[in-house]
Amino acid sequence: DRISVENGIILESARRWPLIIDPQRQANKFIRAYGKTTSEGLSVCKPSDANLLQVIELAITLGKWVLLENIGEHLEPALEPMIQQQKVKQGAYWKIKLGEKELIYHESFRFLATTTLANPHYSPETSVKVTLVNFAITPEGLQDQMLSIVMLKEQPAMQTQKEELLKSNAENNKKLQEEEDEILRLVSTDADILESRELIDALESSRLTSAEVARAMEESKRVEQEIDDVRQSFKSYAMRASLLFFCVCDLSVVDPMYQFSLQWFQQLAGHAIDRAPFGDMETPRLQCLIDCLMESVHRSVCRGLFESHVLLFSAALAFRGMDFMGRLDAEECRFLLAGPQADVPNASNTKPPATWLSAKAWSDIVNLSQLKAFNGLDKFFDANVRHFQALYDSGEADIAPFPKPWDQLSDMQRMCVLRALRPDRLTAAAARLVADELGPGFVEPPAFDIATSFEDSTKLSPLVFILSPGSDPVGEMIAFAESRSMGQRLESISLGQGQGPRAAKTIQKAVESGGWVLLCNCHLCVSWLPDLECICEQLTPDGVHDDFRLWLSSMPTLHFPPLILQNGVKIINEPPRGLRANVLASMSRCDDRMFQDCSMPEAYMRLMFGFCFFHAVCQERRRFGPTGWNTPYAFTLEDLTTNRRQLRHFLDTCDGGNIPYKVLQLLGAKINYGGRVTDAKDKILIENLIKVFVCPQIVEDDGYAFSKSGVYHCPAVTSHEEFMDYIRDLPSTTPPEVFGMCENVEITRAETESFALMAGLLSLRSGGGAAGGGAAWQQDDVAYDVAQDLIELTPKPFDLDAFEEMFPTMY
Repeated sequence: DRISVENGIILESARRWPLIIDPQRQANKFIRAYGKTTSEGLSVCKPSDANLLQVIELAITLGKWVLLENIGEHLEPALEPMIQQQKVKQGAYWKIKLGEKELIYHESFRFLATTTLANPHYSPETSVKVTLVNFAITPEGLQDQMLSIVMLKEQPAMQTQKEELLKSNAENNKKLQEEEDEILRLVSTDADILESRELIDALESSRLTSAEVARAMEESKRVEQEIDDVRQSFKSYAMRASLLFFCVCDLSVVDPMYQFSLQWFQQLAGHAIDRAPFGDMETPRLQCLIDCLMESVHRSVCRGLFESHVLLFSAALAFRGMDFMGRLDAEECRFLLAGPQADVPNASNTKPPATWLSAKAWSDIVNLSQLKAFNGLDKFFDANVRHFQALYDSGEADIAPFPKPWDQLSDMQRMCVLRALRPDRLTAAAARLVADELGPGFVEPPAFDIATSFEDSTKLSPLVFILSPGSDPVGEMIAFAESRSMGQRLESISLGQGQGPRAAKTIQKAVESGGWVLLCNCHLCVSWLPDLECICEQLTPDGVHDDFRLWLSSMPTLHFPPLILQNGVKIINEPPRGLRANVLASMSRCDDRMFQDCSMPEAYMRLMFGFCFFHAVCQERRRFGPTGWNTPYAFTLEDLTTNRRQLRHFLDTCDGGNIPYKVLQLLGAKINYGGRVTDAKDKILIENLIKVFVCPQIVEDDGYAFSKSGVYHCPAVTSHEEFMDYIRDLPSTTPPEVFGMCENVEITRAETESFALMAGLLSLRSGGGAAGGGAAWQQDDVAYDVAQDLIELTPKPFDLDAFEEMFPTMY
């Protein structure tokens, strides 16, 4: 594309050495390929290389090219003279001082530096010493690359012919340029051009070459047009792939751990093309390719996303898909994500038409009525308040019917009305929109599966566990290692102060022997992470054992090396979301054999169910913010496991069947779970919570209820499978009464989640305007509208001369 061509020209002709911003490593690939065609040769090095200065010194002396890749935001001070080209003429040679050495400076020496940082912040002192070149891929450039990939898979002969034509056309143009340069040289050197035999021969040769090149170019144009016609049939696939990639890249705005590389995306696209069905009359091959690509990318990306961001990513995909097809109105999208953008005169002063409607909601309705699709909504609302009250009072307002004629609104327009009236139902409405636009599979996150992630990894790509409060994947990872017969070859290190050198030695040993290394809590050893990045950079396919794997775990942090995140396989294991899923996951770790091994199997089964329910309630209350816990606590599965072991011990050792309930309550509320609780009010709360779920009634009474409604109770069953069947039949949405709260708390929580979703979509919109391709995603239009509103609200400047005459200065 045009930008890539311009970047190539800058690299070739810039006076200062280029520093290339290359997040997708496109420039790196181009320079490596271009360097192979030069007679001088190319040396590639990294800032982490021990022999960096020696490589550059040798290149300066011999006139080689040097590519310094993966630099950070600071350049090596020792390279300052070379970067500023501080060479001095001494006799017949140019010389430069690098460190303590004075070197002969070869004229053909060239230096290029690349960084994978997407948005680096270089100081002004650095910027004036180099030529900054932005080599980040553009939507047009990516579309062309994706067209090449799909053509290579679908029509390999045509794609090969296309590449050969590009090369032959370049060679023909080069021949013509050389002929012209030769003629100009002869014209400028010979005094009598009419008598110059050499010039006449050159002109004749040029005429023959031009005719030959013209015939070849004409033929290549015809063939290229035929190939381009076939390529155009895959244009929509390439455009959708480009949109998809930029949407994935924008996730780094939401969380710094969400980093993905272009190489990963293109490799995934290649696998998706191989797996896509061939299609039929109902579903053409092109649509199968697009659907398979969407599903593959969504599954791979969501595996490394927190559950709260899965719907955010899916909604962003749906919005950009609607924008791509021209079905997304810019003003409606802006209202939905950011609310009213400009004040309507007297809108805030107008009294709402009903007492149940808040002033803010009515103001939003009036503002919404200014949009073209909602013209007259405020007047209709005022005249039909009763119909809208039914919508306002509905428990499922996202699917409740709208009064006519507003029942024909699109899903996006319905969401705009819900933002004004019932913002707590926006999340459910967004999920419904995603299901309608992309499919039901794009709403739910993929199941946690270490085996699948392991299959996607290689010996050079680390597996990164992104931690969240309440999750600890170490136990499952160790169990997986045992299942792969790697338990004895697994080395686990918890990083912290002074653990870096030990971890480096362990990795080096495992690289040679083919072991596994697990480095836990990388966020606690931020200062050593650059060294870890250097270790990963220096791994080569030939020098690493095929069985070697590097496993990392870290909380989200800005200091985690982007290169590891882009090349690695990211995995997130969160506590199950929702009471039913949480209890189901906890009880699935038990079985009938475990219960029967206890001396009191029935009591053990019921009390274990109570502890699982207590564990789920403790974790789920965090979703309600300060209403749930004054301080959010990271309760983990290990807390429940400890309670289970203690319960088994006391049941096996109690005298006469007298179960020590108070001891179990004390251990759970004050030690196992309570050991994390610091707030005084939270301590009182957890002590009372455990008494509901661990008490004599749960063992003695059949159907002991945990809530007033009785929906949640301890079932009168005698087997593990019956307990699991009961849990599966529980409602998917959990009423607040189970947590001991009123229904208004659920509305507040839902509103918080909805506005967080809208804020996330707004941040993705701000981070990826270039990829959307439509008006809804153009940041310049938004900035212009806001600036125009501010100008209109700003009072006109005072006439200072008139005020001087009216109020003269008196001394």
